[in-house]
Parts: sequence; C-alpha cells; structure tokens
Amino acid sequence: MNLHIDQNQKCKLNELVAWDTKEAHLIELLAEMSFTLLFINFIRVVHGPMGILKCNRSINDLNAERGEKRNDF
Repeated sequence: MNLHIDQNQKCKLNELVAWDTKEAHLIELLAEMSFTLLFINFIRVVHGPMGILKCNRSINDLNAERGEKRNDF
C-alpha cells in the first residue's frame, strides 16, 4: 500500500497544524489574562479603598470611638 500526499494536501495539513498552534497560543493567552484579572480583583477586594482589611480596620475604629472592645480576627 503506497500512500502519496500531493503538495495541495501538504499545504492543507500545514494550515491545520498552524491553526491548532495559533489556537493553543490564544487559549494560553486567555488563561493568563483571566488569572491576571482574578489576581487583580483579589488584591482590590483585600487592599482596595473598601477592601476587607480596611473594612475591618474601620469597624475597629468605630468600636474604639464608642468605647467598645476591639474586634480582632
């Protein structure tokens, strides 16, 4: 059995391989961007102007102004 691939079929095969490679790079880039956005949002939630750390600090400050016990977690 002799399998012969002509030039046209080779070009089509190369295009498919190139497309899969581009698609893989695109998926990898999207994954990295998603992770980066997730990390940035995490930093915003924890350290931002209304972040968890500042909310706890402001609650403690309010309690201190009222003369109540500090709320340390």
